[in-house]
Amino acid sequence: MSKHLDGRPKPVNPVWYRKQEWLQLACRCGHRAPLHIGALALQHELASTVRLYQVVERMGCHRCGRKPVGVEVKDRRR
Repeated sequence: MSKHLDGRPKPVNPVWYRKQEWLQLACRCGHRAPLHIGALALQHELASTVRLYQVVERMGCHRCGRKPVGVEVKDRRR
């Protein structure tokens, strides 16, 4: 598995493989956001070969604009 610079594992699966699951994102400002991977892919017309870490790297917090500091892939929203 590919790793972040700090040693955490990257979610390297393609979007199509995880389309039924949720991303749970956390920001330094305290904002948390659950996002359905399939809905996100449809809304932004992502190719099925795009990897989850590529999607996460482009995201920013809706409150403060910073990048997420925590990412989890879950099978349910909560």
